[in-house]
Amino acid sequence: MDEPRWLNEHEALVWTKYRTLRRELQAVQDRQLAEDSKLSGADYALLAPLSESAAAPQH
Repeated sequence: MDEPRWLNEHEALVWTKYRTLRRELQAVQDRQLAEDSKLSGADYALLAPLSESAAAPQH
């Protein structure tokens, strides 16, 4: 089996910046959700699919 190809310096920098941006965006979304609905991100992640499945026709 071949050795994994590690990120070069530029790729590692881009990956780090992407992860930071994603984390910061998630934090802003979580704060806004909590302010608007008093729900945490975990609450919403659980309740959204449940509410959608409740609206689906039952077979």
